[in-house]
Amino acid sequence: MALATLQVLVALCLRPKKTDKRRVFWNWFHYLVGYGTIVLGVVNILKGFDILQPGKIWKISYLITIIVIGCVAVILEAWKWLSLWKRKTAQAAEEKTDMPIEV
Repeated sequence: MALATLQVLVALCLRPKKTDKRRVFWNWFHYLVGYGTIVLGVVNILKGFDILQPGKIWKISYLITIIVIGCVAVILEAWKWLSLWKRKTAQAAEEKTDMPIEV
């Protein structure tokens, strides 16, 4: 709960502008705390299963759900980085063609 609250507060109150040099560090902090919170939440639920000892089907269905969600998240993250990379290479190619040719 503390990490999730910290994530929201940092995102709302301490976000630097996109042109700020510290934005890279803020992005890394944001990603690490966000993914860390997700991992700790999954571990917490698995520990709860061990403590409460429900039927085995509950743990199996939870793990299948987490695996499916994790695969979708990885695919979407890869898609985002690929589209960002394509956009940057297209902009770089466009900037090269816009330069005046020296004679």
